Amino acid sequence: MNPDDPPAEKTTTDTDERASITANIQGTQIVAAVGSGITQTVFIEEQSHNVHGLLPNPYLGLRAFTYNDRAFYAGREQLAEETVARLTNPMAPVSLLFIIGASGSGKSSLAQAGLLPQLEQHYASYGQHVRHAVFRPSSQPMILLRDALRKLHPTLIDSSKLAVNTPTDQINVLLIDQFEELFIQSVADQRTQLIDFLLALPPFEIAHTHVLITLRVDYQDELYANKTLWNLSKQGIDLRPMSCDELRDAIQKPLQVHYQEKRFARDLLDRLVQDASQDATLLPLLQVTLAKLWKQGSLTLGNYHTLTDAIRQWAETVYTYIDHERSGPHQERAASERAELLRIFLDLVNVSPDDVTRRDVRQRRARVELTQGLSQRAQLIEALINARLLASSIETLDDQTVERVDIIHESLIDNWPRLRQAIDEDRQQLQRRARFKLWLGLWLQNQRNDEYLLLTAVQLDEARKLAARNDIELQNPVAGDFYERSLAHQTTIAQRRLADQQHLVAEQVARQQAETAHSQLITQRAREQQQQAYQRQLVIGAIGTGVGYGAAFSWLLMNWQPEQFAWGDLIVAFFVFGVLGALVGGGIGLALWHWLRVPLVAHLPRRFGKLLVVGGSGMSVGGVSYWLIGVLAQNDPTISSLTLLLVGAMLGGGLAGGASLTETRLARFAAILLACTVASLLAHGVAGRAFGSDWTTAFVAGLMLGNCTGVAFASGLAMQR
Repeated sequence: MNPDDPPAEKTTTDTDERASITANIQGTQIVAAVGSGITQTVFIEEQSHNVHGLLPNPYLGLRAFTYNDRAFYAGREQLAEETVARLTNPMAPVSLLFIIGASGSGKSSLAQAGLLPQLEQHYASYGQHVRHAVFRPSSQPMILLRDALRKLHPTLIDSSKLAVNTPTDQINVLLIDQFEELFIQSVADQRTQLIDFLLALPPFEIAHTHVLITLRVDYQDELYANKTLWNLSKQGIDLRPMSCDELRDAIQKPLQVHYQEKRFARDLLDRLVQDASQDATLLPLLQVTLAKLWKQGSLTLGNYHTLTDAIRQWAETVYTYIDHERSGPHQERAASERAELLRIFLDLVNVSPDDVTRRDVRQRRARVELTQGLSQRAQLIEALINARLLASSIETLDDQTVERVDIIHESLIDNWPRLRQAIDEDRQQLQRRARFKLWLGLWLQNQRNDEYLLLTAVQLDEARKLAARNDIELQNPVAGDFYERSLAHQTTIAQRRLADQQHLVAEQVARQQAETAHSQLITQRAREQQQQAYQRQLVIGAIGTGVGYGAAFSWLLMNWQPEQFAWGDLIVAFFVFGVLGALVGGGIGLALWHWLRVPLVAHLPRRFGKLLVVGGSGMSVGGVSYWLIGVLAQNDPTISSLTLLLVGAMLGGGLAGGASLTETRLARFAAILLACTVASLLAHGVAGRAFGSDWTTAFVAGLMLGNCTGVAFASGLAMQR
């Protein structure tokens, strides 16, 4: 009797046979003898839905079907048959086949519990046996591949040996499950090597090997860089949603295998099929819901709400209660324990390194790495594995056994709001972790070259933030070495830069000191040279003025009073007036040199100051000269001085001062000399006539006195340029 048929009555009558019926109620069923030795079993409806306390639970929850679960797998038998026919086509057998589908669409279950058994059956009919090996790429895909090949045959180490070392009666089936891990977890060099292995795979006729690859559809574009694999993936199996009939078979077959007398209430079965057929990704939630319904003890509609309720409620129950296995849990976890539980889940999540494409997927880790040596984490991990929210598996890496822990299914990430919220809140930290993994992969890919360490300030800052939170990504010894070497390298670079900066500063200081010393030396030499030039000019001016004064006054005395002076007197007069002239000339030079530096007139324009000095000097020389002439000539010195002082001083001083404004030294010297000579000629000519001398004597005396006075002025002014 079909379990879906309407419930039978407790008694039945066979009108055709008109035979009597003997019924015997045995537990949940009625065994009835219907004439002629025919026995018919019918079920009591209420008891057939009651599964309270029955173990084992025939439903897997979030765990995918494996080869060992093949007896309970149902729903995609037709697809499996078609795929096997394609793989084993005598005219064109397939050596590499992609199985593409969304997360939760049943890719792994189809490959392991659907295709592997049917391939065994197919080749068994030809007297051949199938050996299979399953692995996920993880972080070291080539090591896992090597171990998988050894499971096919102890001497297999690479694809080139497949044909040689595979027995003639053996068919190899290599399943690379969750191929997307190759792009999000594997180190770059091994990723390239695995792709090269697939591209070099010999034809099936030579290697007798089928390679099956399951891949999430949202990672299919990662294959685009390699046209061969991209085209093969486009020719693969595109896993469609299951039909209603297929879903009905998938729901009921585990019951038929374990508990033939049990069945789902028709309305519950219809509701489950209707809800699960909406999307191919709902299969894991369907399995969780079935497992929960079984645990609740009644396969009736009253125990069901939605597909997402089961996974959310179960995750929340495990998160909240220590005694989550009980039907009425009451022992709540401490807040710190709940927080640690969420951190364990976050350590098993891998997010996109940026916000451009958000893909949150599972991240397998070694159990010893995940526990971090903390007993509380170890206990929580064990509890989560027992609650089937985490999965544990064993891998062999280079003959070493490693236990790996993983979130049971990605649907838990998408459908547990608390975990979803925790991921979003901690996304920045998780993205730092993802970027660190990329940088670590580049370093490993380039033989741990120092050029690929964390060299920028941004990279080091992100790594330090991971270290500050004791992030799990740094618990791996290789990652820890990468981080420590990056810090040491940065310290070395910083010290080198500091030393270079100090050396540069020292060089700059030394250069500045040398330049300052050189500048001071040049200034000192220039000052010394200027001083020497000033002294020479002062001596020249004093000597010139003294000779001029001595000669001029001796000439005047000899011409004005020749009878009163002998030659000896004239010689004495020459020396006396010469000394006086030298003192006057030297005084003018000193006045011009120092007076312009007096603070009182330092702010005045330089040329205006020279005009004052020259004018004042001319007035002084003119006054002294004519006063002496008046005294020696025995005339009224007051009249001669007052009269001729204004004429000689203003003419000599004004013209000399104006001439000093010229730019070049030679032009200035000539202009001053000319101005003083002209002024002196006019002054002495007028004075000579006033004192009774002839014009010739007066002009000769004026010429000599004007020239020597001009030399004194010019020599002093030259020092100011």
